[in-house]
Amino acid sequence: MGDKEASRHAELIYQRIQPWFKRLPNTRYRLIIVNDVYDHCYNFYIEISRYRTLTRLVPLHELDDYELASLIKVVRNLYHDFHLPAELRNFNDHDKRMLNRCF
Repeated sequence: MGDKEASRHAELIYQRIQPWFKRLPNTRYRLIIVNDVYDHCYNFYIEISRYRTLTRLVPLHELDDYELASLIKVVRNLYHDFHLPAELRNFNDHDKRMLNRCF
């Protein structure tokens, strides 16, 4: 994946986050990146949790290029625009360390 395509994926995720990120009081927003080992892709979600309400997990994007280097490019481009806390799910320790350098 080239830099231009990674930038396009990051911009698409950023555009899909904007309607959900309302900056409400007592609300926690978090970006969830999931390694889907069965479908060989990476999934992006936004988790919205408010005090005394159910937590909502909204799907944002699916990255079909199943290479860690491609994911790192997308995450770097994405975190250039905004800074939400992120959680990595179903990644091994080495991959988590590589991705945590992007945040």
